Amino acid sequence: MDLERIKKLLRPLAALALWLALLALLVRAEAGSPDSGIRTLWDAFWYFLVTVSTVGYGDLYPMTPAGKLIGAVFVMLSVGLLAFLVSFALSVIRGQMLPTLKLQTRKNRPWYIFPVWSREAQAFAVNLTAEDRSAQLIVPDSADDVPCDIPGVLAIDAPIRRILEMKKDRNCRVILMGPDSYRNYAEGRKLAETGTDVCCQTFYDPEELPANMVLFHAADCCARRYWQSYPVSGTEKEFVLIGSGRCAEELLSRALLTNVFGPLKDMQYHIFGDFTDFRRNHRMLAAVIEICTGDCPPEGEDVARDGDRIIFHEEPWNEDGELIRNADRVILCDDDMGANLDILSRIHTSFPTRAQVDCRADTPYPGVRTFGTDEELYTPEYVIRQELNKRAAAMHEIYRSGADYPVPAWEELSAFMRQSNIAAADHLQTKISLLQAEQSPVTHVTVDLCREAGKVWRSTYEERGVLYEEIEHDRWMRFYAMYNWDYGGDRDNRMRLHPDFQPFDALTTEEKQKDDYAWTLLEKLGSSGAVL
Repeated sequence: MDLERIKKLLRPLAALALWLALLALLVRAEAGSPDSGIRTLWDAFWYFLVTVSTVGYGDLYPMTPAGKLIGAVFVMLSVGLLAFLVSFALSVIRGQMLPTLKLQTRKNRPWYIFPVWSREAQAFAVNLTAEDRSAQLIVPDSADDVPCDIPGVLAIDAPIRRILEMKKDRNCRVILMGPDSYRNYAEGRKLAETGTDVCCQTFYDPEELPANMVLFHAADCCARRYWQSYPVSGTEKEFVLIGSGRCAEELLSRALLTNVFGPLKDMQYHIFGDFTDFRRNHRMLAAVIEICTGDCPPEGEDVARDGDRIIFHEEPWNEDGELIRNADRVILCDDDMGANLDILSRIHTSFPTRAQVDCRADTPYPGVRTFGTDEELYTPEYVIRQELNKRAAAMHEIYRSGADYPVPAWEELSAFMRQSNIAAADHLQTKISLLQAEQSPVTHVTVDLCREAGKVWRSTYEERGVLYEEIEHDRWMRFYAMYNWDYGGDRDNRMRLHPDFQPFDALTTEEKQKDDYAWTLLEKLGSSGAVL
């Protein structure tokens, strides 16, 4: 407890002690007068009450000089003390009682509790209330910088658990967006174990995670948002990523898991930046996609079967003007947004290019396709991920209902297996785009799109079924490679070994057909209405 708070607690206690001392002195002073009616503390209190309230019945009054002096103090305090009591009562009512009463009348609304009112939390709150005007936001009493244009915000100085007790039902979420990533996770895990739904901003990736807990961070939100908003078009194949840090790594990871077209398109990602840790942490990627430094293919190494390629360049990005000139897209994605703008300026002034140049920036700039602002990233779609998780859970349930062996329910899955299903749900966008080749790339998955794509898949399966299976197997392999799984005759989750982790051509016909389920899900999702 800080010093200021201790002072606030001691002040009223000191005033109370002084008041009791005056009452006691009044009784002591009046004890020497046989005519005085003030004999007990109760008499002194009654005299004090009628004096400060200016009623003055006259039934009790001091007779001694000392008693009259104390009475004079009471008379002088009467107006000020009364004003203090009134203002104190109003401050209590307005400070905590009024917000608490408001909450009691808003129990039917969805509640979102923010233990820390950070800049990111404010950006999320703005997007949340724009989508759901009934949302009730609860922030700390110390959050005195709440923007006045955010509706439905109440500041309350109360522990989270006490607020949760007021809610009773489960229509409530705690949003942990403090600056300490690991503290967010630790606090969120404790709350999740009580059954509370929690959304937690953290870089920590645990082995096990409660089903009612969603983890996110800015780099992950940025990568998801970017590839969803700007999907690969039919002609794009050559991408240049310039930057270092978490955002750059997540953009590449998400690209490898989302932009999976199999033999239909050879993708090339030219990387300029420090990806040393990325390559160390994802060493099994080389088993599923060609990775090289400088010119490709490297001498003495096999070329990947699907033609996709990652080229980690050692020289500066501006060493090869032809690469910038001929690229389909240049993505400036350093964690230092000022560095991105500096490179953007250099490209504009010194490097003619046909590429679409995208720049990560915290503020939109006229004439520039920017991405990564707080307003874009911290939305219900990327923080709560309710639709994505619902879609992934629906896909798993469809798979589970058709399996001829026991499959755990969604809530019983490990964190890794839930992420595997979420990655499959992310790829639905690409599957739909592949099946409607003549139309624009898909930016949102809907029931109607799933239904129409499912019809196309069914009508073309006889001709292209093996191609579809190969694409899905490639996507699955890439996800497992990201977590450094390897081939093993028997599956071993602890050692990350899987019998299907091998080239598509090495699979049996029965093993290949397992990948049909990811495409049949389009039909089933379209007919069940599970996708919102």
